[in-house]
Amino acid sequence: MNLVRDCLDNRLLDRSGHPVGHIDGIVMTIEGDRQPRITAIEVGSVAQARRLGPRVGRWVERLSTRWGRMRPNPYRIAWSALTFGPHDVRVDAAAADMPVLAWERWLRKHVISRIPGG
Repeated sequence: MNLVRDCLDNRLLDRSGHPVGHIDGIVMTIEGDRQPRITAIEVGSVAQARRLGPRVGRWVERLSTRWGRMRPNPYRIAWSALTFGPHDVRVDAAAADMPVLAWERWLRKHVISRIPGG
């Protein structure tokens, strides 16, 4: 499996098929002389910004700490909870239980619901 090609930026769906986001980062664990192991994926604006460079990552992390709704950002999902399909990745959890959609829920409650017909 080519991790960059097959994982990063793939669509992430919950167990019901509802979109949760995209895979923004991969977490590997290195223990002593053993082979590296993939332990989790990261989802969130901070993980995405870190791919652009450390300086951009730190800047987005500060913004997220100050104004972000998602805690923690980036949100980590265990590698063992993922199922890879041909076009997307499914996580064995419900989207409502994950903090990944916290910003969307806040917008829906405080902005969209106040728009007539929204």
